[in-house]
Amino acid sequence: MKKLFIAALTSLALVLSLSSNVAVAKSNDNFNPKNPETIVISASETSNSNKYRVYKLKNKKMVATKKKVSINNKKGIRHWKAESKKINNKTWWKIGKNQYFKASRVETVNVARSKKLGIKINNYAN
Repeated sequence: MKKLFIAALTSLALVLSLSSNVAVAKSNDNFNPKNPETIVISASETSNSNKYRVYKLKNKKMVATKKKVSINNKKGIRHWKAESKKINNKTWWKIGKNQYFKASRVETVNVARSKKLGIKINNYAN
């Protein structure tokens, strides 16, 4: 049942997402909440886990934290306001002050298209 639920969430995320091109921005410590992208975390293809690891920047290297976030809640897929960053030639998504997601399972959401289709995104996790 969990696999079916996660597969449905992934399908919905892919329908709402843009192309897989990721914008790259200069790395800085200031999170710019004025104009962030909206992202979702897609389900893992190799496990049933609905959790995703949060990373932090420490001594110019990305380090995994003990914190994991759920990719969905009772309302559906969790959305995040995030900013794409290029750190050590890898793309990361900054979701808060020194909080990052790996870009491997991140999908961007076309909010304008969602609005045209009557889909309101109101369950932001950050």
